[in-house]
Amino acid sequence: FRDNSNTVYNFVGTRTNLYQLASGTFTSRKASLGGAADDFWTFTQFGEYIIASNGVDAVQFFLMGSSTNFAALTSIQTAGTCPVFRVSGVVRDFLVTGNIVNATNRIQWSGINDITVWSGKQSDLQDLPGSGGQIVHITSGEVGYVFRQNQIIRMDYVGGATVFRLSVISPNRGAVYGRTVCQDNRRVFFYADDGFFEVNGDQVTAIGAEKVNRFFDLDLNKAFSDRIVAATDPFNQLAIWLYPSSADTSNTTG
Repeated sequence: FRDNSNTVYNFVGTRTNLYQLASGTFTSRKASLGGAADDFWTFTQFGEYIIASNGVDAVQFFLMGSSTNFAALTSIQTAGTCPVFRVSGVVRDFLVTGNIVNATNRIQWSGINDITVWSGKQSDLQDLPGSGGQIVHITSGEVGYVFRQNQIIRMDYVGGATVFRLSVISPNRGAVYGRTVCQDNRRVFFYADDGFFEVNGDQVTAIGAEKVNRFFDLDLNKAFSDRIVAATDPFNQLAIWLYPSSADTSNTTG
């Protein structure tokens, strides 16, 4: 991540620790965490804050240029209660969270331009109806996309009592695993059970039809589909997926 003074911060999360990488050294910034092997960390930048969540431990924050260690986000809340969530994004001026403890189909957002407020200042929550499954990813930007396992919902800020207008743009296709989603500005790429797709505006377009999808379906070790990780390289205009291959028979852990 990069702060307003152009200083770069690098973080990594394991099951038990959050580390900062600086000058080639990993330093623990939060220890004694308790997630399981598949409780993956989500890191989201909100202004100068880095928000880290795994859906199990208390949500953590790190204020770039000020913090030495991560601390519970609840320690700076001034109104309402910050939920424990697995995924998050920044849509307009709101921290939008999803897949909340005991409500895996719920999104909840902070006060406008204020992550310390969870009651008032246009903060609210919404349970998403239907059979879309758990919320697995939330994108950031002027428009947000909420990925469920079998559905994609677009979030548009409208203000007033409504705050966000939620529109289903993909009623029967989503991302079973949220880490298969990657974003470059307004273009969002993801892998669904039936192949690779791009979201641009309200359009969901197949980008791997035929040869690419067939190859990937045969080569993926489906016992470890949750290990797929996606990222974009804007400089080289690439969307990249890392995945365990069924051809690597020595890889027994994904």
